[in-house]
Amino acid sequence: IKTYMDLLSHGSLKITNQEIKEYYNKNKEQFFRHKLATRINHFIFSDKKEATKIKAALKKYKHGARRDELFINHRVFSGIVTKGALNETLDKLIFTKRKKKNIVGPLDLKNKFHLIEILETFPKGSLLGLDLVYDEIYQRLINKKLALKKDEVLDSLRNEAEIMVNNKAI
Repeated sequence: IKTYMDLLSHGSLKITNQEIKEYYNKNKEQFFRHKLATRINHFIFSDKKEATKIKAALKKYKHGARRDELFINHRVFSGIVTKGALNETLDKLIFTKRKKKNIVGPLDLKNKFHLIEILETFPKGSLLGLDLVYDEIYQRLINKKLALKKDEVLDSLRNEAEIMVNNKAI
């Protein structure tokens, strides 16, 4: 029965980008950061000289082909991290107050040298962007539509068939 219900209800469900944008705009109060966060580029090197060389290059080249080469030729994580998500030492390095210092490191941790470029900081309580909550909104909308569709299918079955529970018709 469950498989039959799933087949009937899943097949016709579609969520549009417009529906997601509308949901986001109507429910923005649900999408705030609970922790301090920052957008970073995190390079990891096995050689301190190489890390120092890349740090100088990052300071020198703010954009362009030379800068792009740094990302192509080296191991780098680019993304948003929240306070408390990383190693305590890295966390402290990233989230302590700095005066116009957006590149920190190289820091030696377990024989690897970490170089972190801080691109943007997001305070606790700031609004999450639609790109970060898109999947969550999609799931919320699909679950809502799925529940409505299943109710619709059950109602149509009730109208068309006699339902027996413990040999008594309902």
